[in-house]
Amino acid sequence: MNICTITISGLVNRVEAKNIGGTVLVKLGVKVRTGFGEKTQNTYFNVNMWGRKGSSDLTPAQEAAIKQLKDGSPVVISGKLEPREYEGKNGTATSLDIRCTDWAKPRSFEEANSQARTERIMAEPGEVPF
Repeated sequence: MNICTITISGLVNRVEAKNIGGTVLVKLGVKVRTGFGEKTQNTYFNVNMWGRKGSSDLTPAQEAAIKQLKDGSPVVISGKLEPREYEGKNGTATSLDIRCTDWAKPRSFEEANSQARTERIMAEPGEVPF
């Protein structure tokens, strides 16, 4: 049962591809900074982007992620939270991972403003450009 769908925006820490049981898994590490000044803190997420079941071929989204996302790349991830148990120093622990359903590279503020300026210039005279 899916209780929550989440969208986060952060910086990529790593990108790696693995073949697990004949299915390709692309894993991303994402860092999200919250707070201000002395209260700034980072939260880290493991993001799993599963391919087609039983296929060793990358999906277009996985291939694009591998090619376009590098350490420090800004990224927006949408997906579902999934608890994962693992053995930690003090016994069994639980991590909340994100099962990625979609991702995108956000446009920079400068790109968005440049595109808006171009659209205003190209608007017909007397036409409201919005």
